[in-house]
Amino acid sequence: MANDTKQFVSFYLGKEKYGIDIDLVQEIIRMPELTRAPLAPPYVEGLANLRGTILTVVNGRLRFGLERREFDESSRVIIIDYGGRKLGFIVDRVSDVVTVSSGDIEKKETGQGEFVDAVAKTGDGELVLVVSTAKLFPRIQKKPGQGSRTVEKRVQDKAEEKEGERQLVSFRVGSEEYALDIMDVQEIVHLPESISKIPGAPYYCEGLATLRGRLLPLVRLGSLLGLDGEVLDDRCRVVVVNITTDIGRITAGFAVDGVSEVLRVSRECIEPVPPMLKSNGTGFISGICNLSSERLVKILDARRLFNESDYEVLFTEDTGEVSMDKHTDTGDEDDQYVTFMLAGEEYGAPIAQVQEIIRVPRIFAVPRAPEFVEGVVNIRGQVTPVVDLRKRFGLETSGRNESSRIIVVDIDSTRTGLVVDAVREVLKLSRRDVDQIPEIFLEADETGFLSGIGKVRKGERILILLDFMRLLSKKERDELRDLGSEADQGAGS
Repeated sequence: MANDTKQFVSFYLGKEKYGIDIDLVQEIIRMPELTRAPLAPPYVEGLANLRGTILTVVNGRLRFGLERREFDESSRVIIIDYGGRKLGFIVDRVSDVVTVSSGDIEKKETGQGEFVDAVAKTGDGELVLVVSTAKLFPRIQKKPGQGSRTVEKRVQDKAEEKEGERQLVSFRVGSEEYALDIMDVQEIVHLPESISKIPGAPYYCEGLATLRGRLLPLVRLGSLLGLDGEVLDDRCRVVVVNITTDIGRITAGFAVDGVSEVLRVSRECIEPVPPMLKSNGTGFISGICNLSSERLVKILDARRLFNESDYEVLFTEDTGEVSMDKHTDTGDEDDQYVTFMLAGEEYGAPIAQVQEIIRVPRIFAVPRAPEFVEGVVNIRGQVTPVVDLRKRFGLETSGRNESSRIIVVDIDSTRTGLVVDAVREVLKLSRRDVDQIPEIFLEADETGFLSGIGKVRKGERILILLDFMRLLSKKERDELRDLGSEADQGAGS
C-alpha cells in the first residue's frame, strides 16, 4: 500500500549512498555562484541567491566528516526545506528516487554517524543511509545582543554626531576636491547604464535615470560648477542628494569623477569662504575644509546648487518632464551602509558606525601588539590602532594598492582603523531587503559580528552586513584600548 512505503532522493558522498525524505527536497540545482562569509563554520561554502532568496550552502562531505574534494560536473546542490528553514546541501552526485517499504527501514541510534538515523533496504538489496534532516539544521540559542534590532539600537546610539565635528562625503570633480554634508547624501551609486535625455533641459543636465523605480535627474556637477572637460565614464560615481527647499524635498543625482572619502572633521578646520572669492556664481560653496597645506576641500551647500528657475525646469510637474520627489522620508524603513571589498567579496556596515574613510598612510609596527593589530597610524595628530580585516577574518593576506582604504570607527570608545581592499559606495537599503543571519553561521563563536545579509536588486548583489561594534571580543577590545593608551602616552612623551 502507498502508506506503507517511503520515497527518498538518493545521492552519493564518497562511496556511501544516502537518502533524504523526498517531501523535504524542494529542488536540485547545479553549483551556483557563492558569496563566502568570514569565519563561518568550515563546512559552510557560502551564500547563494536562489530567485531572490538568500540560501546557505553546506558542503556535505565536510559536514559528514569526509575529505574535501573539488566540485565537478556531477556535483549538485539539494535544496532542503525543513519546516520553512532552507539549506543547500552539496553532494558528489545525485543518484535516483528510491521507494522503500516501511518494513525495510531499520532505525539506527548509533554506529552510522550523527546525521544518519536509519538504514533503508531497497528491493534489489541495496542499502541507503537515511539522513536525519533535522540534525543538518543547528539548534542554536541566539546570544544576547545578536540580531538586527539590537544592531539598530546601537546604530542609533552612535548616530549622534560628536559636538564640534561635521561628517562629510568628499569627491573629485576634475582636479578639485569637494564635499557635501553626509546628512544630505542619500547614497552613492555607479553611473546608470541607461540615461534618457530631456529636450530643452539646462546644459548641465545629463538626463533622467531610474533609481529603484523612481525618476532621478542626473546632473553633471562639473558643468554646474563651471568646470570644463567633464567626461562621464565607468569611473564616475553618482552622489544621490536629498535637497530640502521651500517647495519641498527633492532628490537629484550628481555625477562626479570619483568619491574620495568619508571625513569626520573638526569645525575648527572649516574656514569661511574668503570675501574676495564670493560672487553670485559661487554662493554654493559654504566653506573651505583645511586638511593640510596640500589639501583643501570645498564644502558645497546642496540647497544653493540650483536657482529657482532650475527647480522649475527640473523638478516641477508642469513641464511634464520630471516630478519633484514627493515621497515621504521612509525613516525606519531604510538604512544607509558603507560597502567595501575584502578578498573579492562585498561587505557592508551601517554608515552611522563610520567616523571617516581615509587612504592608507604609513602604518607603524608596535612591539608586542595583539596578533590582530597591524600597527598604528597618525590621523591628524591622533595615534590610531589599525586592524587588517583580512587577517581578522582569516583571509589570505594581500599587498596594499591605490584602492586600499582605512575605515575609521569607534570600538568601545577606542578610535580604530580597519583596513579594507576598497570602499565601493554608500548604499541605501530597505530593511525588507535584509535577511537575518542563517542559524548555521551561529555555530561558529567568532561570527557574532555578522548582522544580516543584504540583497541588492533582489539578490543580484549579496552584501555581508557587519556590526563593527561586535567585531572584537571583550578581551580583544581591552587589548586594543590598552594599546591605544600606550601609543598616546608614547606620542606625548
